[in-house]
Amino acid sequence: MELINGIIISISKYKESDNIINILTNNNIESVQVSKNVYIKENINKFSGGEFRIYKGGQKYYKLSAFNQTFFLKNTYDDFNKLIIIDFLNELLSYLNEYKETIDFTGLYDFLLKEIKNIDSKERNHFYECLVIYINILKILGMDPRNEEEFILLNKDVMLNENIDKNNFRKYFNLLSKILAFNLDIHLESYKNINNL
Repeated sequence: MELINGIIISISKYKESDNIINILTNNNIESVQVSKNVYIKENINKFSGGEFRIYKGGQKYYKLSAFNQTFFLKNTYDDFNKLIIIDFLNELLSYLNEYKETIDFTGLYDFLLKEIKNIDSKERNHFYECLVIYINILKILGMDPRNEEEFILLNKDVMLNENIDKNNFRKYFNLLSKILAFNLDIHLESYKNINNL
């Protein structure tokens, strides 16, 4: 039996009734299998965190036996702007999870813990906040976000405009996501080359 502290950054279905939760810890991402009964009993939710009691179950994943939840998002799921930030963060972290064998995640846990609590506690602007979060994550991972910082300077007025037409919102945001995903590929390739991975 092991105890780990972390944040649930993604949840996916596994087999017929189980789930896999990816938990960001101080220095890596741990994939843990959760049975249906434990999932319901422990009230598992994305971006909740605390202490996880896990054990090696003979399969390729650790299994969860108990979850001592110390924080969760209370005021986010009825706020459109905050939901957009959470969706974006989920997409970004899921992408980074594919590189968990090569990336040093030290420092990301503390930043994300603080950021999630901030998202829950105050009014946020979706476009601007997503880019700021993204840039800070790149810096923590030792990557150079100069192109993204230039993008912020060029588009800050648009991103801070609270009156963006809702009909054009999804189109604009999808474009932003594609730009960041493309740049993230470049950053990750550079990261691997610099670290001879």
